[in-house]
Amino acid sequence: MAVAALTATAAAAGCDDGAAPAARNVAATGAPQPAPTGSGGGPAGGAALPAPGDPAATPGRLRAGVTLRRSGGFAAHDDTLAVGADGAWTFTSNRRLQEGRLTAARVDRLRDLLATPAFAAEAARVFRESCTDGLELTLTTGDRTVTWRDCGQAGRPGTAAAIVDQLGAWTPF
Repeated sequence: MAVAALTATAAAAGCDDGAAPAARNVAATGAPQPAPTGSGGGPAGGAALPAPGDPAATPGRLRAGVTLRRSGGFAAHDDTLAVGADGAWTFTSNRRLQEGRLTAARVDRLRDLLATPAFAAEAARVFRESCTDGLELTLTTGDRTVTWRDCGQAGRPGTAAAIVDQLGAWTPF
């Protein structure tokens, strides 16, 4: 329900071109590899994040890659989504690899969400929500990481959860 509402909001704001995520399946032969992130470094590269609407920000590019990990839960998930600065993504689940690319509009929307003061504040907090069989989610970009256990709406980091919902709508995550 939250994904549908957020996707509808993004579409109404012109952030979603309605295209389905382009993906291709590739058998994983080893450890998952993150999507290319360009010269700015990967999620641990420490690149500065732009402010929304920053004229120095290149349209269709992120300043740093994004890595999203989902683990645990009743089904023992171990899923990783890596989005490069150029919007190229890889999703690994159950040793299966899928690849695709976000549209420039989606990369811009993701960049704007990552640059909000709310996301920076969430990265500075510790989320202690705990529940039986809850999924642990970790979202990392640059030097910012938000980790939480998804136990429903209470205790969710709003902006990080919105980013996860958007990435879930745009990719197989």
